[in-house]
Amino acid sequence: DLRKFMSGSVAAAISGDAAKAGAFWAGLARLMKDWRMTKGDLVTFMSGGVASAISGDAAKADAFWAGLKTLMKDWDMTKDDLVTFMSGGVAAAISGDAAKAGAFWAGLKTL
Repeated sequence: DLRKFMSGSVAAAISGDAAKAGAFWAGLARLMKDWRMTKGDLVTFMSGGVASAISGDAAKADAFWAGLKTLMKDWDMTKDDLVTFMSGGVAAAISGDAAKAGAFWAGLKTL
């Protein structure tokens, strides 16, 4: 489990910069508490993009959390759906710049 969970970005998020590490651990706690993710869920859900999104700057993290809410509300995704759906590319798209996020949401609507 630990080998799968630890990606380059997870390792980078928990080592070095104390603020970045703190944001990562707070994000992990939020996923467990607010989104009811188990250890197994987190091992599957966490990817380089997710680690980067929750431990990066505040605007990027806020966009990521808002994106998760949108996927649950507008796309009727359950926690299990999110665990399966999330990848580094999805995390980067929903927490990136506005144009990238807009293109992601527009593309999702065409599916």
